[in-house]
Amino acid sequence: MSPRSYENNLLIECDQIISLTEQRMSYHLAACLNNF
Repeated sequence: MSPRSYENNLLIECDQIISLTEQRMSYHLAACLNNF
C-alpha cells in the first residue's frame, strides 16, 4: 500500500468519524431543545 492511499484512507475515516459525531451532537441538541 502506498503512503498516499494510506493517507487518503485516514482522511476518509476521519471524515466519517466527524460526520458521525456531528449527527450525534445535533441529535443531542435537538433532544435538549425538546426538554425546554
